[in-house]
Amino acid sequence: MPGKGPNRRHVLAGLAAVSIARPVAASPISLRPAPSRVQLAPEGYGLTDVWAFSDEVPGPLLRGRQGGRMQVRVENGLGESTSVHWHGLRLENAMDGVPGLTQKAIEPGGLFDYDFRLPDAGTYWYH
Repeated sequence: MPGKGPNRRHVLAGLAAVSIARPVAASPISLRPAPSRVQLAPEGYGLTDVWAFSDEVPGPLLRGRQGGRMQVRVENGLGESTSVHWHGLRLENAMDGVPGLTQKAIEPGGLFDYDFRLPDAGTYWYH
């Protein structure tokens, strides 16, 4: 009977709302420092040799939520050792990215998984 209980439209709308509201499982962000050539100077000038994260200068924007986790997998595409250092974040020393002090450097072709909590809201940067 019409008007008694939910109809098909109500059920489908409810399912759509629930699927949107469900949290998406966090997967590690991938960063790959590697040599690249980009146009930094005005047109008419040549490309500039840089080390870029995932072929982007500046590197990709990373977003997180206060109280959440940041998981970043770094694959070193450079011809020398490297790391990623996070500025302004309160995190464990082991995740701070200072080779020889808080972590071993990531060797060429090597991987390192950064995994830390984001205790504070704010704007931060990495290199």
